Amino acid sequence: GNQTTSQLQGPTGYSGIYSGWNQNVDGQGCADDPWDFGASSDYPILKFGPLTNAPQRDHDRDDDNLIDIYRLRQLDTLRHDLNGNSAVDDADDDDAAAYSAAFAGPYAQMGCADACAGYELIANLNLDTDGDGSADSDDRFWDDGKGWQPIGAVAAPWSAPFDGNGYRISNLHISRSDTTHLGLFGVIGSAGSVTALALPDASVRNNRTAATDVGSLAGRSAGSIAAVYATGAVNGAANDSVGGIIGRNSGSVTASYSRAAVTGGTSGNVGGIIGVNSGGSLTAAYALGAVSGGSVGSVGGLVGRNAARGAVTASYWNTAATGQNASAGSAASAAKTAAQLQEPTDYDGIYADWNRNLDGETGGDRPWHFGYDS
Repeated sequence: GNQTTSQLQGPTGYSGIYSGWNQNVDGQGCADDPWDFGASSDYPILKFGPLTNAPQRDHDRDDDNLIDIYRLRQLDTLRHDLNGNSAVDDADDDDAAAYSAAFAGPYAQMGCADACAGYELIANLNLDTDGDGSADSDDRFWDDGKGWQPIGAVAAPWSAPFDGNGYRISNLHISRSDTTHLGLFGVIGSAGSVTALALPDASVRNNRTAATDVGSLAGRSAGSIAAVYATGAVNGAANDSVGGIIGRNSGSVTASYSRAAVTGGTSGNVGGIIGVNSGGSLTAAYALGAVSGGSVGSVGGLVGRNAARGAVTASYWNTAATGQNASAGSAASAAKTAAQLQEPTDYDGIYADWNRNLDGETGGDRPWHFGYDS
C-alpha cells in the first residue's frame, strides 16, 4: 500500500513492511539476503548488481573520511581493503564482488569528503547472528566451527584507522588451526590503529601445535590501540603468545582493559592484556580476568613476557581475580586488590596519570568513567 518516506526508510532489516523481502532469487532453495537497508534514513537498495538508476548511498555520512560499517558483511570485507582507501587490494573478481556487495550503491569515493582513510563502526555488531546465545552452525560466520577469519597477516597487515566509536562487536568466535595469528585482526601493522571498541563475550582458541599469537583484538600488533576492552575467553596452546587483548605487541596499548579469562600452553607467554610485549608500550590499563599457563612459560597479570625494553606504565592487575602476583615489566606495587582498584573515583591516586590524549589533539580526553568506590 501507500507509504510515506519515513515508513519506507524506517526499517533497517527484514522486519515491518519488509518482513517478506528476504527472497530466494537464485533458485537454489534458500533466502539470499538480496537487500541492503542502510540506516533508518535510507531507502533499501539491492546488494547484487544494483540498477544504474538505484538510489546512491553515502558511506561516509559524517565526512570524516572513515567509511561507515553497520553490517557484519561490511566488517568482513575489510580484509580486501587493508589500507582503508576503499580500493580493493587484490583485483581478484571474487574480492571485488564481495566488497561491492557489502557497500552497495556508493557515491563516488564512497562519499568520503577527501580520500577515504579508514573505517568506523556506526552500530553494534553481533556474530551470534541467529541470536540463540551461542556460536553454532546456524551462525553466518561459523565456517565449520572455525568461526571468524582474522583480518590481516604478517605479509599484509591491517594498515589503517579503525574507529569503534564506542560500539560493540559481540560474540567473536574463533577456533582455528589454519593461521599463526588469531583475533578479530590477525596482524595490525605500524600504520594501523583501533580505538574505542568493545569485544564482549569473545571466544578465541588456537588449535595449532606450532607457535601462534592469540588475542581477542589481534594476534599481533605494531599499531596504536586505545580505549579497547574485552570479556570472554582467550586460549592458546604449546608455546603461544596469548593475551586478553593482544598476543604479541610491539606498538602501543593505551586506556584499555580486559576481563577475559586467558589460558596458555605449557611453555607459552601469557598475560591478562598482552602475551609478549616486545618493545611496545602498555599505559593506563588494567586486567581482571583469570590468567593461567604452564610452568615452563612466562605468566603475568598484565604481561607474560616483556622484551626489547617494552614499557608498562600506570597499569594494574587484580591479584585475586587474575590469580597472578607478578607481571613482566611491572613493579610489585602495580599488583592491586579489588578495593585498591575501585577506591579512586576520579583521575587521582593510582589513576592520576590516566587522563590520556587519545585523539591527537591538545589535552587529555577523559576516557574513563570511574563510578563509585565499589
